[in-house]
Amino acid sequence: MADAADYIQTHSGKRFHFLNPQPDEIDIEDIAFALAHTPRWGGHCDPPISVAQHCVIVTRLLRNTYHSSKVQLQGLLHDASEAYIPDVPSPYKPYFPDLVAIDKMIMSAIAEKFGLELPFDPAVKKADVESYRWEYRDLMKPMGMCQEPAGNRPMLKPWDPLRSEFEFLAAFCELTWALKAEAA
Repeated sequence: MADAADYIQTHSGKRFHFLNPQPDEIDIEDIAFALAHTPRWGGHCDPPISVAQHCVIVTRLLRNTYHSSKVQLQGLLHDASEAYIPDVPSPYKPYFPDLVAIDKMIMSAIAEKFGLELPFDPAVKKADVESYRWEYRDLMKPMGMCQEPAGNRPMLKPWDPLRSEFEFLAAFCELTWALKAEAA
């Protein structure tokens, strides 16, 4: 039996070495494609919502609370490692320390690739939790565990993978252009 490879092939055909991730192996189109086809909540919500849509929602929550383009880009990319390794729901993470460590290495390479610093701004986590509450309210069977999201948000309507990918890439382009304009 051959040894297991230390890389995966991405949608674009690149090799991504998950044990030694390099910024030049990271491609925003690979991230957008993979996240658009990756369901949130371990696939247990109905209808399903993609990680890409979740990331766009987080970015829009940050924009609506007047955070900088840099913080909004952090919001868009906060789950980008899930394009390269599977997400483990939070209750399981203590039982998978190696996967958590690999996730951190991948996020470091992603941050370097896009000129961001870790850890991300605390506002990203706050918006992530807000999106979590919103998703839970609208897409999970009620269990009385989650509070109503602040701001009385409208009902969430999941996008198909094509729209999720498009919206993710559009947000990325908008934010990276804004950052270039701010730097000029």
